[in-house]
Amino acid sequence: MPTSNVLYVAVLPLMRLPPLTYGPRTRLPGVNVVSSYGATVEQFMTLFPDKEFASEFFADEIDFYVDAVRWYLKPITGGHVIRYEVSTEETPDGRFIVKVVQHVA
Repeated sequence: MPTSNVLYVAVLPLMRLPPLTYGPRTRLPGVNVVSSYGATVEQFMTLFPDKEFASEFFADEIDFYVDAVRWYLKPITGGHVIRYEVSTEETPDGRFIVKVVQHVA
């Protein structure tokens, strides 16, 4: 019997800590520093089942995020996941969130 999951897009910064020194020549393994501020920062897009975690986008950027979500969902369709529907919802302050309905069977 087909069913669906309602998910919301969140764009999150991932901040990597700089190497830490605990004594002479002691560093935190696996951490690279590339920014002048001492840490690297990347943005990651993910899906949450709770609307409270949804990122709110301005009207001039919402199309970019909708297109990005559609692009990145293509390779994760299959198995129990039949298809995705991507839409937007306007928030009370005039911004937008991205809603994703995942259809599964």
